[in-house]
Amino acid sequence: MKFTFSIRTALQKSWDLYTKHLVFFIGLSFVMVLFSLFSNGYHAHNIIDALPTVVVVIATILWTYVWIHAALAAVDGKADVLNFRSIAVHLPTVRQFFMLVAIGILVGLIVAVGCILLIIPGIYFLIRLSFANTAYIDHQLSIRKSLQYSWDLVKGSIFWTVFLTLIVEVALIILGSIPAMLGLLITYPIAILMMAHLYRALSDYHLQTAE
Repeated sequence: MKFTFSIRTALQKSWDLYTKHLVFFIGLSFVMVLFSLFSNGYHAHNIIDALPTVVVVIATILWTYVWIHAALAAVDGKADVLNFRSIAVHLPTVRQFFMLVAIGILVGLIVAVGCILLIIPGIYFLIRLSFANTAYIDHQLSIRKSLQYSWDLVKGSIFWTVFLTLIVEVALIILGSIPAMLGLLITYPIAILMMAHLYRALSDYHLQTAE
C-alpha cells in the first residue's frame, strides 16, 4: 500500500477550514504575531530586562500547543471547539506544557548534533522528528514514544513528501512575514492546518499498514 498525499489538495482543504472559521483562526494568529513582534523588537541588556522575553517565550510555547491542538480538531471535523468560548479545551496543563518543552529541547539537541556532523544529518533528523510535538499533543505519549512515533511516520519515500511539505510551510510563513507580518494572519493558519492534514494522513496510513 503506497502513501499518497497532495500538497495542493491539503492547501485547498486548509483554505476551506480557514475561511469557515475565519474569526477564530485570525484571532489565534494575531496573538502569535504579537508574540513574534515583541520578541523581535525587544532587546534585553540584563537579567531583569530579560524577564519579559522569558514570559513571551513561555506564552509562545503555550500558544503553539493551542495552535496544534486546534488545527488537529479542525482537520478532525470538531467544529464545536473552534471558537473562543472553547479556548480552554486547547490549553495545556502544566504537565503538558513542560512535556512539550522537553520534547522541543530534545529534538533541538538531536538536530544540533546532526548539524555538527556536516549539516545533512541535522536536516534528516529534523524531518524525521518534525511531528514529535504533534504526536504528543494528539496521543499524550511519553517523550521517547513521541519521538519514536514521528520517526516511524516519516520513513522511506514518505520522507520526501514531508520534506516538500515543510518547504511549502516555511515559504508560506516567510511570505506572510514580508508585509509587516500582517500576512501571517492568513499564511500561518494555512501552513499549520496543512501540516495537520499531513500528520493525520500519515497517522491513518501508519495505522493501516500496522494492521
